[in-house]
Amino acid sequence: MRLVTAATLNALKCCVTGGVFTALLCCATLSLRAEIGVAGAGVARATSFALSPAVEESLLLDAILALEQGRLEDAIAGLEGLLAKRPNFRLAQLVYADLVGARTHPLTRFGAGGGSSETLLALRDEAVRRLRHARNGPADSLVPENLVMPGPDQPHVIVVDTAASRLYVFANRSGKLIRQFDYYISSGKNGALKVREGDQKTPVGVYFMTGRIVPAELPDFFGA
Repeated sequence: MRLVTAATLNALKCCVTGGVFTALLCCATLSLRAEIGVAGAGVARATSFALSPAVEESLLLDAILALEQGRLEDAIAGLEGLLAKRPNFRLAQLVYADLVGARTHPLTRFGAGGGSSETLLALRDEAVRRLRHARNGPADSLVPENLVMPGPDQPHVIVVDTAASRLYVFANRSGKLIRQFDYYISSGKNGALKVREGDQKTPVGVYFMTGRIVPAELPDFFGA
């Protein structure tokens, strides 16, 4: 049986300083509840990871939760299973490389497994946003206050929170919006509020779907 040393866990804690990512990685000195600062809320949120409709994200968060509980080998095994099904999941690849490295030596930084500094910063940001939502995301019963109620001919509404990198799918049930799913999304490299073509910003507005492109026909660039 392999033990996760306090030195390794402390190193993992320091890999992403001051961010949400540390909350689930550090189990040597801090409990998840204390890190969140709200009695009971963090624990309830953490144990619901497996219920997420985004299977890949659930498996990633389950692995991080296993690590937070000191189960390094379970975390590694979980990520191996995830990567077998989704080999191009870059964040999972990075976390997996870090944890495999932690078997033999303490980690000194997030992303010790390699990659450019720009890529590592982007993946660190992705990790923080995913975990922030898992711990402190809005309750399922909440609906954006500025969302106009759709007509009866519109069965679904999709809302994107660019600041949180989250997409929400609501079903229109007899004039009441019910949240069905939510997923992590990436937006423009330079944020939102697009001004011109090529500014690497995501446009913001109200749009209507008029067609569908089969995911297999889209390149990986679009995340399909």
